[in-house]
Amino acid sequence: MCMKSFICILFILFMSADLNGQSNRSIVLLDLDKLKSMVEASTNNKEIQIINFWASWCIPCMEELPYFEKIKQQFPDLKINLINLDFEKDVKTKVMKIIDHRYAGCDIYRLQGLSADDWMPVVNAEWSGSIPSTLIIKAGKKEFKEGKFKDFEELKNLLINL
Repeated sequence: MCMKSFICILFILFMSADLNGQSNRSIVLLDLDKLKSMVEASTNNKEIQIINFWASWCIPCMEELPYFEKIKQQFPDLKINLINLDFEKDVKTKVMKIIDHRYAGCDIYRLQGLSADDWMPVVNAEWSGSIPSTLIIKAGKKEFKEGKFKDFEELKNLLINL
């Protein structure tokens, strides 16, 4: 087989995998105990953590998602958890296309079988439920931001100054 044929076959395989919606990423299901552990873990140690709640249908969420990838590049030890709130029917068709090949340094989660009344108080007792919303935990301190960061610098400054 010549090199040109080999390259053509590789290209076809790559394109067919992409067209079939195959993803290289996975979404981890998160129950209430795991969410509590996630929130409490950084409170009890020196790990710095960002927990962001987003959905594919939320335009402000989609606008700020790249900020988390960029902050991870600048702060490699930072733990970033992106918790998706899409409807189950949209996970394969929308969510997987968004996260595939992106957000490499971020862990992607979905809440499993929980109502907002169960998990919102774990994150912040005063949360109205709007998204995007982000919890930053650093050295036992917590900062909750309801709504979109106006730009990357706002996220970075909040992280540094917490």
